[in-house]
Amino acid sequence: LQESRAVGRRWLVRLAKPFSATQIRQYGIFELEFISASPFAESTYLSEVNYTQNRFLFNNQGTAPINMRAQRDTSIRITGATNGLSITNLTNGSTWSYTGTSDANGTIELRGVSSTKNGNSIFGATNMEVIDFEPGPNDFIIYGTTGPVSVNIETRFYYL
Repeated sequence: LQESRAVGRRWLVRLAKPFSATQIRQYGIFELEFISASPFAESTYLSEVNYTQNRFLFNNQGTAPINMRAQRDTSIRITGATNGLSITNLTNGSTWSYTGTSDANGTIELRGVSSTKNGNSIFGATNMEVIDFEPGPNDFIIYGTTGPVSVNIETRFYYL
């Protein structure tokens, strides 16, 4: 559901109860009542940002935190050679780490609570944590890179 006063935002809703339309000539009149399981509106678009440094700022443009356990549209992809990779959001202290390695063409992806390397689960070789994002700027640092890496963050933003 989108509202004209909040352009670029939508609410995930469902009908709260059945409805019926009253026929008046060629028109039907009815009311719809919606309910949402979430207090958040979300951006209608996926934002995608790429970085090539081991330390970078990601700006969460929403007014609510992004919790990767709940917001499954959020992903972090790291492509490049790593050994004992860890990603830390210095803004809130959340850290994800992986005890394995990846080569220069390898891609590690965090999506929700799952972690994969080249499409195969590596969850058991991680600290089984997720990265959280605070509203506004988030300061990230990546350890364990053994060559150039690219970092891609894709997410929606959330609003109270």
